[in-house]
Amino acid sequence: MSPKLARAWSAVALAAAWTWLLILAETIHSARAEPPIPEASRWVSADALIYVEWHRLDTLLDRLEDPRLQARLNAFPGYAQAFSNNAELIQARRIAELVAAQVGVTWREGLADLVRGGAVIAFDLEGFQPVLTIIVKPKDDAVLRRTLQVILQGMQDDARSKGNPDPVRQSTRDGVTIYALNDQAAYAVHQGHLLISNGVQPLSILLDRVSGRAPARFKTMADSSSLRERRAGLPDDAIIFGMVNLERLRAFNPRAFELPADQVNPLLSILFAPWVESARKGNWVAAHLVWTPEHLELGVNLATPPNGYDPAFASLVPASGQGAAAPLSPPGAIASLSLRRDLAEVWKNRMTLLPPETLQGLSQLDATTGVFFGGRDFENGVLAALGSDWRIVAARPAPFAQDQPRPDVTLPSFALVGGLNPQDKDFPLRLELGFQSLVGILNLQANMNQTPPLLMSLERDGNVSMTTTRFMPPAPDAPPPDDAVVPVQYNFTPSFASLGDRFVLGSTAPLTRALVEALRDPKASEPSQPTLVGWIDLNAVADLLAANRDALVAQNMTEQGNDRETAQATIDALTGFVHDLGRFDLSVEDTPNAVRFRLGFTFQPQPGGTQP
Repeated sequence: MSPKLARAWSAVALAAAWTWLLILAETIHSARAEPPIPEASRWVSADALIYVEWHRLDTLLDRLEDPRLQARLNAFPGYAQAFSNNAELIQARRIAELVAAQVGVTWREGLADLVRGGAVIAFDLEGFQPVLTIIVKPKDDAVLRRTLQVILQGMQDDARSKGNPDPVRQSTRDGVTIYALNDQAAYAVHQGHLLISNGVQPLSILLDRVSGRAPARFKTMADSSSLRERRAGLPDDAIIFGMVNLERLRAFNPRAFELPADQVNPLLSILFAPWVESARKGNWVAAHLVWTPEHLELGVNLATPPNGYDPAFASLVPASGQGAAAPLSPPGAIASLSLRRDLAEVWKNRMTLLPPETLQGLSQLDATTGVFFGGRDFENGVLAALGSDWRIVAARPAPFAQDQPRPDVTLPSFALVGGLNPQDKDFPLRLELGFQSLVGILNLQANMNQTPPLLMSLERDGNVSMTTTRFMPPAPDAPPPDDAVVPVQYNFTPSFASLGDRFVLGSTAPLTRALVEALRDPKASEPSQPTLVGWIDLNAVADLLAANRDALVAQNMTEQGNDRETAQATIDALTGFVHDLGRFDLSVEDTPNAVRFRLGFTFQPQPGGTQP
């Protein structure tokens, strides 16, 4: 790469980094009208590699200065000190205050007014040259010009005082003044907009577009059907929207932007094969951000392959309305996830879905499963007997029995809930026998290690069959335990249950029983629209962190080298921050043209604050 091109790329990367930092920090009051397509989109090419729009920045400082957020951040040791002692931040703040004072506003008001009308950012290629375009709509054109003049004068005065040449070169194009900064950036003000690019030539092209002198072949983003299609369904309170032309990115640099199948995590290929295929072959991705005082949401739409999925991948996409069942919410639940995935279809199409390395690792499954399931064939005897409804549940730690030692670290309970083929009447019993065989193997290992084995109990109640376990208690005349650390495995009492066309494999008997009760409700198994849906109760996670405070403090001291006071403050700050995040929700929906990802936080309400 030539030095000139390298400098150009460096300038683009620097400008893009600062731009994205602003975007990620951006927020807005909830507007009830869908954000309109910005006027500036008329000056961006319809084929831009990256296109981003945001609609206001004027409430950014309100969010950042929220007392509740600041209290949580300042509770982290070193946070306040890092910001108060950061020379670059101090210098930037001083410059902002100096400029604002000369303009006649506060730096806070000036920054908010500068971008009150929103902005559009685009990245494209002219030949092999990167072009970055930033178009900002200020509240007041006169204030914008005055602010830029103060900044320009300050740069020139600083260079003059150091004996350096003027860093700013001025030129005109059809009466519009262009300011070039060290050949790496240029800006102009025209028709009430601040226009910024990474050079005089791309800025001149942008000025021609704004002035209506673009070539006849130029197609605008505003007139692009792609933009309107990608924006369809955009939430009315979305504050940021952006999209990336993946097809052009791959064509520009296939080695950098393609995702080879052999580099995909095997587990992702097994569970999420269609979505991985969309990431590899989809020709666009679009995203939006919503951030209100009550919640934060990120939405991502990833295009499916242009010609649709290959049959192997299409077989894993559920029909509309036949997605994942609702996540289960037994008492004490911390997190719950539900996925619709037919593992028999995955195995049937494994030669297409999985890389050779993964296939080699799975080759022994036939022999292994035969041992646990009465000689059944893995594909036709095991996977075919399973359903496509899969759910994972985590819950607060189960209460410990009086005759059981309490481990030093308490862990949540968790369970896998799976579907069963109702036509295979024998498999639920085979599955339970397989679980009991596994417990027997664990007990052999426990005897070799001279640790307590697991005692099994069988329970039958109507159509419910359950096997529960618990560690063998010490003998009545055994000496009291010393102060040795109680192993973490005492958190677990592995259990299995089958109920009609569902089974539960739980880490504790109480959670297994609770899930059996939850599954008795017919609505618990009704399908929904998303293929994957889940949630996490972050209040409960914070309680779990608090319960394990001493162990986490010791771990922080060991791994981070902190003293006890700093480690305690760090864990307490993390616990409080997680608590205030409230609840996390996730969903993934398969549609004919795109995979729709949605994830967000619903903040914990608290008097005196609106967000964490």
